[in-house]
Amino acid sequence: REGLRVRKADSSLLAPAGETLDVTAYWRRRENEGDVVITALPKVKTRTDKGEA
Repeated sequence: REGLRVRKADSSLLAPAGETLDVTAYWRRRENEGDVVITALPKVKTRTDKGEA
């Protein structure tokens, strides 16, 4: 919800832009209440160089 300040389990505030956190029962409850949206991290493509010696 826009403008809502959400506390983490340690009582500090969640950054408005979001943070990378472990998904626990605490965060599932926040999600079920509509306080947060849990998303998957984007996959990072790794590049392998096959250099010639």
